[in-house]
Amino acid sequence: MPLAWLGRPSKQALGDLWAYQAIITETAPDVIVELGAGQGGTALYLASVCAVLGHGRVITVDRGRTHHDGYRPVTVEDRLTWLLGDLASLDIYAQMRAHAEGQRVMVIHDAEHDAVSVLRDLDLYAPLVTPGCYLIVCDTNQLGAAQAVARFLVTHPDFTPDPAREPADTWNPGGYLRRSG
Repeated sequence: MPLAWLGRPSKQALGDLWAYQAIITETAPDVIVELGAGQGGTALYLASVCAVLGHGRVITVDRGRTHHDGYRPVTVEDRLTWLLGDLASLDIYAQMRAHAEGQRVMVIHDAEHDAVSVLRDLDLYAPLVTPGCYLIVCDTNQLGAAQAVARFLVTHPDFTPDPAREPADTWNPGGYLRRSG
């Protein structure tokens, strides 16, 4: 049976979920932007962490897979907003930017995993990350995501990998990027 949070599937390693809550607890983002909702389990988990802490909310986007088979998004104390659309769409980006404006922001990328798409998304959404917060790139254990991170870091010196954040069973090696400043 796949990993699930409150009945919604999540394609994350348990160690990475643990690392996410530790980062959220320590950095206290007002907004967590999740790029790639999948079936919604990770978004629901992140919103649950925010609810327990009494701080923060999640804005998640996907092309619509979360709405197949009659699934209806749920909220956790109004801490979860679902957007449907393409991450590369200027309309979706504008909506994400509006939610993030003036807020302390963390971004988690778990959408397409080919190098071109990941790099495009990182270039577009990285400016939303607040200094001192994290840009987490999921599935860097796959070649495409790992290549995108390597290319991204060359042109974005304000982001540095934080290996101390990586749990032993991570699926995101080298993907925990802290923004300096």
